[in-house]
Amino acid sequence: LLSQLQEQMIQVRLVPLEYIFTPYPRMVRDMAINQNKEVDLLIEGGRIGLDRSIQDEINEPLLHLLKNAVTHGIEEPEERERQKKPRRGNIKLAAKRERDFVVIELSDDGRGLDVEEIKEGALKNGIITMEDLSELTPKQVVMLITSPGYSGAKKVTEAAGRGVGLNAVKIKVESFGGTLDVDTRPDEGTTFFIKL
Repeated sequence: LLSQLQEQMIQVRLVPLEYIFTPYPRMVRDMAINQNKEVDLLIEGGRIGLDRSIQDEINEPLLHLLKNAVTHGIEEPEERERQKKPRRGNIKLAAKRERDFVVIELSDDGRGLDVEEIKEGALKNGIITMEDLSELTPKQVVMLITSPGYSGAKKVTEAAGRGVGLNAVKIKVESFGGTLDVDTRPDEGTTFFIKL
């Protein structure tokens, strides 16, 4: 009886992710217009349920990652044409269930992350020494973007450049037992994985 009751209580607390996903397309569209970019947002898995308290907590990190994708990931239409890409950039937000976990993937088909730029930024901001940097794998170098004080922005704007961004996202995700991972390919795009 107790385990049945517990299961029912868990089900009661589950809310479809579309509850927080709904405002995202408009926000992405408005940001893209402000930055003279053309961006489509595709959302999948909005019906997957997640505990209401975790949804409230995950909203802010997702908003930050979406802003990053529009600001840093997706190139301007002319630049995309020069690279033989469609003028319109694509951002995809997909949620899926993996056993007892929910995995949220946020990917873009933009410029991807430049490993050499990340190294420069990490050295410049004193996040790592040259000696320690030489021992890191490319994957570990990419994860430096989640370090405290790291900023890849060339100038401070409303959306970027204060050196708190992805570190705040990582701390928030880990505060409720989640993990953050990043995969990137130059000129093909970047994907962030949040496992909850």
